[in-house]
Amino acid sequence: MAENIKLNKEVFEKRAYLKTINNSFSEIGVQTIQEQLDNQPTTEEFFNLYNTLFYQINELGETNSHEFLVKTSGEYISFEEKDELIEALQLEIATLRKELLQKEQELANSLLPESEQTPVSNLPGIPEIEIEPVISPVANIIETALPAESTVEKIVNPDISYEQLKANVKYLFSKGKLENNNENGPLRDLKQAYEKENNKTSIRKYNVWRSDIDKRSSSKDQRDLFKVLIQTKENLEGGGTGFIGG
Repeated sequence: MAENIKLNKEVFEKRAYLKTINNSFSEIGVQTIQEQLDNQPTTEEFFNLYNTLFYQINELGETNSHEFLVKTSGEYISFEEKDELIEALQLEIATLRKELLQKEQELANSLLPESEQTPVSNLPGIPEIEIEPVISPVANIIETALPAESTVEKIVNPDISYEQLKANVKYLFSKGKLENNNENGPLRDLKQAYEKENNKTSIRKYNVWRSDIDKRSSSKDQRDLFKVLIQTKENLEGGGTGFIGG
């Protein structure tokens, strides 16, 4: 027996269609200029991220390093040009001081009885006034001497123990050197890095600890642990025991 099937078709009136369906053409995945501008990171966001990643940024390197930031920022604000201007001003000041001393000497000579006066041509000369060299803080950072190559091979990646890091967290916290106001945060994250990586190996290389801490901590705790790790490394590099507090 035949069965009637009813088909319903929904039709929009022209006005309702234009209000309901977006019929404008747009390219998929292409952002407008305004959207691109809105997605640009702000200066505040950049520095927040920079502070978070501070201890993870390489100290030296042609790109993506603290050395690179110092060089590019120094060039941008024209540190060298300012140094040249300071040197020129110092030279001018030194010349004026020399002329002033010369005039004072001539004045003092003219106040003496005529019989005791020394001819101006015979007055002793004014010694050259030394100009203090301008030391650029940028140059200081960039030109800091690196350890000899043989020394770098020995100390760049020292062995560091969990016990040393744990003791140094407590020591630096007691001295108010950590960001966190509770030592339990960094100690907890350090323990997680110790227990959950590398089969609980207590003694690890500096770069291994850095990687493990990066995986198991974040925010202030991570920055505190990186600070502790770096100071422990520097203590060992300087011939210490690895325990910052002695």
